[in-house]
Amino acid sequence: MKDIILKKINRAAFKYSDYIAACDKIAREAQKHIDWSDRVSCEYYPADGICVEIEEHVCHAFTFFELVE
Repeated sequence: MKDIILKKINRAAFKYSDYIAACDKIAREAQKHIDWSDRVSCEYYPADGICVEIEEHVCHAFTFFELVE
């Protein structure tokens, strides 16, 4: 039982690392389209999914990249 829990904990930590790396890449790509602020981040919001945050403004990531096309 303990081994199963430890495997799940390790798997969750690995998946979280993947999530952080993916969000970092999204934020860096979004930053290329923002010239008025260096405060660009990417986070998961439970009701909205993956979002780009610019200063205190939040936009769904898909919408953001559709608008900058």
